[in-house]
Amino acid sequence: MKKKILSVLLATAMVVTTFSVYTYAGAADVYAEDEEDEEDEEDEEDEDDEDLAEINIALMCFAPMDQSVTDPIVDAVNEITEDAIDVHCNISWYDAATYGTQIPMQIQAGEKLDLIMFTPVPGASYVSYRAANQLLDISEYLEEEGEDLLELEGDLIKGTSFGDAVYGVTNFIVLRGGQVAFFRKDLADEAGVTEMIENATTWTELGDAAKKIAETSGMAGFVNTDAEGTVLYPRPFMAHGDSFDGAYWYDGIGDGYNMVLADPETDTVLCYYATEDFKEMAARSAQWYQDGIIYKDAATTQDYSDTLVKAGSGFAEIRSAEIGSLEASQAATGYELIAKDICYSKIGTSSTTKFGYAVPVTATEPEAAVRYLNYLFLSEELNNILSWGVEGVNWVRNEDGMATYPEGVNADNVGYHTSDFLYGNRDLTTPWEGDSTDIREQQRESYENAEVSKYMGFTVDNTGLENIVTACHDVCNQYHPMLDSGSASDWEETLNEFNDKLKAAGIDQLVEAYQGQLDAWLAENG
Repeated sequence: MKKKILSVLLATAMVVTTFSVYTYAGAADVYAEDEEDEEDEEDEEDEDDEDLAEINIALMCFAPMDQSVTDPIVDAVNEITEDAIDVHCNISWYDAATYGTQIPMQIQAGEKLDLIMFTPVPGASYVSYRAANQLLDISEYLEEEGEDLLELEGDLIKGTSFGDAVYGVTNFIVLRGGQVAFFRKDLADEAGVTEMIENATTWTELGDAAKKIAETSGMAGFVNTDAEGTVLYPRPFMAHGDSFDGAYWYDGIGDGYNMVLADPETDTVLCYYATEDFKEMAARSAQWYQDGIIYKDAATTQDYSDTLVKAGSGFAEIRSAEIGSLEASQAATGYELIAKDICYSKIGTSSTTKFGYAVPVTATEPEAAVRYLNYLFLSEELNNILSWGVEGVNWVRNEDGMATYPEGVNADNVGYHTSDFLYGNRDLTTPWEGDSTDIREQQRESYENAEVSKYMGFTVDNTGLENIVTACHDVCNQYHPMLDSGSASDWEETLNEFNDKLKAAGIDQLVEAYQGQLDAWLAENG
């Protein structure tokens, strides 16, 4: 096989130290061979075809894509990986709703999957995979095939580990973000509330601005930002009082089902839905739904966030965001947006388990899967392909070196175009036009200045609690969308019924068990 020296300058937001030039080496070997004559190269390539490891990869995307769109992407990936690391990739993309149901089912059925994503989507989260014993411990393979990736991850590997076992790696994205409201600027300008939004300091002001836009545009207001009907309060954010000063980030201590949180002042584990702050938030959501400024199908639609804004289902969204999210949403929706910061987050275990990769227990090529991951997190070219598509076809570089659409191509006809935070190392991905040219430096600075949660590295263990977790989560699935979207006919009665059913399902036993685990962890880790 013709082998190349791959030198990658690593300057990533995930570590404080800036790495210098690396050469990728299966684990530590440097790939380098003298050029052979054409005949010898052809003979080598025939032999190497037999030596290729073949891995099946399942990726989540935000909107369905057919093979006519994705086949060129797969070909472009394999043109790189087959030559560089002896790996052939079979990649399948699933929209968010399908991913959350199909991937766990495929693993349960024993289908060959060598690499999957963990995501915030219910059913496809790090915690839900691990709770179902669907993830492979890759610590051994990381030592053999992922030395660069291990060094790059640093202490963040604690977030996807349990004991000495490592069950995944987090994407290198900005792990510190915030709760942000996005509004369509054209409609805000038309309603005369642009400055009102930009200067808002309370929920009341934000709601009043939305009412005026709804009146002048005739459109619904806030859309849901996930498939669970979440509209105003994306987890892990809470609000206390009308002022944004009372909004805060909480640590969900690794509970991917979003049922508990830890109070950092008392180190007490609480049921999220039984708090006074959730009650207050449910009341506000219900009022805004009655005011007509929440999308009426928020509790039931499988579409969300930018997709709904682009479709005209609503003109605003409140979600977890970070530096660069505004520009990404503007590109995804096709509209200029106003961004209003509400509060900021800390870095916690949940930050590392939001988007990343894991090797399922059905993998037949775990070594090759980790080898691919190690290469992915070092390769600018591969990250660009997975984010923006084939250069020259789906995207080009402008005079500032930023990614943009080729002439005659836009968001509606581009075919393949995803996001730079989904598939690997954002720090190596060419920023999209509209971002500031120093966006990656800003993101690194944001990470380095972020506050770390006192519970970083702690993750609840559901071993022996699986039935209770399932029962409680089923109750949450029934009630949470109605309350978060404000669509419950009587929010207070619904909330009381919700908490009664959670108690019957065993939420108190779950909280007690998690409290014991947290107490033990704090005793050991201070």
